[in-house]
Amino acid sequence: MAEGGRIKAFLCTWAHFMKDDLGELRDYDYAPDVRVQRVVCTGNIDPVMVVQSFIDGFDAVFVGTCEPETCRFTGEKSFMAGNKQASAKLDSLQDALTVVGVVSERLMVEWLSPKRPDRFPKAVDELRTKLVVHGPIKKDDVTRAKLEVMRDVLESFRTRWLLGKKLELTTDKNAFGEKVEGGKIHSTIGDALQKEYVRAWLMRVLGKGPATVEEMAKATGFSSELVLRHLMRLRQRGQVAFCGERHHAPVYCKEGGP
Repeated sequence: MAEGGRIKAFLCTWAHFMKDDLGELRDYDYAPDVRVQRVVCTGNIDPVMVVQSFIDGFDAVFVGTCEPETCRFTGEKSFMAGNKQASAKLDSLQDALTVVGVVSERLMVEWLSPKRPDRFPKAVDELRTKLVVHGPIKKDDVTRAKLEVMRDVLESFRTRWLLGKKLELTTDKNAFGEKVEGGKIHSTIGDALQKEYVRAWLMRVLGKGPATVEEMAKATGFSSELVLRHLMRLRQRGQVAFCGERHHAPVYCKEGGP
């Protein structure tokens, strides 16, 4: 095994597994430290799959897409190209990973081509070099919990919709004939993911039982002010309810709880 750790590689069948490659590179046996999973189109890669890979013990994730403008799953509109969708979603995921303490360099997205079979080995070597610098991801309970919370965030309909719309919003014109500036939507999505991450942590704590603001702050490491602000938002959504007092402090629980 490489010094830096294990790598999970999601490779587009059309981008790499062609002709002779089928005999040379099969699922799971590329190298001892690299586990390969073929996908029909990288546009179908759910960010949850990437986070789950880290939860499962991998230290980096590589995504190999088709070359620019060569996606075989291009739809009627330019933003429907699978490789563009993958790049747009995973670009935001790199920022989301930093929220849970996973450096963005642990997720690499590169284009591959059957005409350039050397690109995959070179990209893996580059990723291995980065892992030697960063080392394996911590396997402690705290790191796992953070990744699980981020997975919960990415599984929500709200987040799936936002990430799925990112490329369309920056490529197609809206009802007013305008395109959303790429940097602006990227920043908006990053801000939304951070907020949803805090709220998901609070829901995780309340899933274990009613708690006060101070108890939730202690359990999550967030400030009491931040906890209270997001609790109010969760109450507006109908996900959290006030359910009594403890030592003269308000106690909150999940909606429908005690």
